[in-house]
Amino acid sequence: MAVIDSESQPALDATRDRYGRTVHHDAATAARARRTQAALATYAIHLAEHGQQLLTAARSGLDHLPPAPYTEAWRDLLDALAASHTETTRVLDRPAAPGSAGEREQHTAVWPHLAFWADYGSVAADLADQHHQPGPHLSSEDKHLWTEKARTARRRGELDPIESWYAADVASSPSPTWDRTTPPPSSPWRATLIRRAGR
Repeated sequence: MAVIDSESQPALDATRDRYGRTVHHDAATAARARRTQAALATYAIHLAEHGQQLLTAARSGLDHLPPAPYTEAWRDLLDALAASHTETTRVLDRPAAPGSAGEREQHTAVWPHLAFWADYGSVAADLADQHHQPGPHLSSEDKHLWTEKARTARRRGELDPIESWYAADVASSPSPTWDRTTPPPSSPWRATLIRRAGR
């Protein structure tokens, strides 16, 4: 949905003057309608049936994280995403007649909810993935070996972290217990590496 919003901006920009004021109102209305319709179609395919399941998994993931100052803020965010999901699915279930004033009203009302999911849906996905179960346990020697290899590669700029999660049994840890990193194309590392991060 964020991509749809970004792709719609040139059409919307063309309806404004140099000061950002809309001067071609009919064209702007049409561009927003196309944007909202495309976002609704995408939501129907990817989230309408699975959004609630995603939020349930996100809440479960949050429950398994160590207590932190931001925990309640994330709970509030998930509640807000749930409310937006309800409003969006209501429009999908009872769409107004195409081209009608009712459809325009629906689009105006539902766009903030679609945009909210575009901005913050990834947070729900990340939280849902937090209660991650690592693969087979490495021996202490192997953990040390791969941790040092990862740290060395990181210092050389060969690895960049793309994902982190906490282990539920390390409640006192102030930092992520696991980092997942992906090497750049030029790196001699050929696979994604899971490394144990120290405190």
